Amino acid sequence: ELKFVDARTHHFLGQRGPDPRIVLAEIQDDDVDTLLRAWTVPWPWELDINAYAFRTMAEAGVAAVAVDVYQFDKGAAADDLPEGTAGLDDPTIQGALALQGENGDLLGQAFRELDRVALACELSQAPRYQLEGRVGAAEGRLYSDRLGGAPSGPCYPGLNLPVRRLVDGARLLGFANVKPDADGVVRRSHTVSCWRRRPLPSLPLATAAIALGGEVAFDEDALSLGDARQPLMADGSFLLNYRGGPGSTYPRIPPSRLIDWAAQLDETGTLPDPAREALEGKIVVWGVNLAGREDVVTTTLSGAHHGPEFQATALDNLLHGDGRVRATFLSNAVVLLVLTTLLGLFSGFVRSRLAPHAAPLLLGGTWLLLAWLLFGGGTSFDVFTPLLGLLLTWGLAGVVRLLTEGRRNRWLEGTFGRYLAPSIIEALKDDPELVALGGQDRHVTL
Repeated sequence: ELKFVDARTHHFLGQRGPDPRIVLAEIQDDDVDTLLRAWTVPWPWELDINAYAFRTMAEAGVAAVAVDVYQFDKGAAADDLPEGTAGLDDPTIQGALALQGENGDLLGQAFRELDRVALACELSQAPRYQLEGRVGAAEGRLYSDRLGGAPSGPCYPGLNLPVRRLVDGARLLGFANVKPDADGVVRRSHTVSCWRRRPLPSLPLATAAIALGGEVAFDEDALSLGDARQPLMADGSFLLNYRGGPGSTYPRIPPSRLIDWAAQLDETGTLPDPAREALEGKIVVWGVNLAGREDVVTTTLSGAHHGPEFQATALDNLLHGDGRVRATFLSNAVVLLVLTTLLGLFSGFVRSRLAPHAAPLLLGGTWLLLAWLLFGGGTSFDVFTPLLGLLLTWGLAGVVRLLTEGRRNRWLEGTFGRYLAPSIIEALKDDPELVALGGQDRHVTL
């Protein structure tokens, strides 16, 4: 069935074009090379180097920024690290951490000035960065109090939180976890999960809430966000409706260019016009994808979506409410029952030799076409199980027909074989209704 879902996803790829408001800002190898040449800044960059890019976005007036990067260690002071961190008791390490503690202040301040940052956190079964100071800073930024009526998504006992100075500057936090299906492929995006029995929004949902400036409202089987209403499955997830293939859907603005624009802003006091044109009113998904530090998600499309692009697709679906959902178990059961019952009745009452074989092909083809069209409308019905049900029903009906027709044919041959020609006997086998008392008046030529 998952393969049928993949086939339909490929067929309807790009059914709607990508939202022009969404842009990607992934740090890639060319950005690292540019900063190394232009500013003599080696990778990994200090956190505060990123602050320049966020200053550009703030000055340009972006609608929201989703930071799809886990920042658990870098920029942490000694009191913001887990107990047992290697070398934490060494005075030299403590001194280095004290200096590093200043690394990140500018980025946290840039987050705060922008005031539109959704920062990624990680739900975990065994959290290492669920520290008291970070949890305290995260309170009020988890959106939990505004997710009343949310469905019960996957629950986790722990939450890995970013360093405290970045949490302090963010508007909201959202989990960036993805949950694969049984075959290891990620087809769904969960809007809400649960931590300590508290609902927690996904990074795309937190970003959409910031960008639209509205409340998120859940009802029985959907969430409303602005003018969009996104249907949800029972666990609060939906199937991604991809706008295009990997790496070709959303425009990318190189972070090195954002940093360069910030430098020009410092020199001239004015943001360059191309920066404002590229960013004003946009929703930016910030991430890192370098050789040796790949952020990829195995999806139904070639299996190589970048993590930020995956999050951007989920965000796009939420903004338009066109993510797909699987039909309920009851709906699929009704389809299976109706198809197999129709085939069973047809096989039981129609005595034609070809009709019992044509009927499952007709019913199966009709259902396949209908399920395909319904998928384009937003609902993924089970295809494989009804087709399997038709196959099994056809096989069972064939066995029953073989047994019953065998007895009937032996009776016909024993009763009429001495009086009628073999061709007549075969006609009676094909159409038993010809065996009836009475005659027929016909005009004949002899």
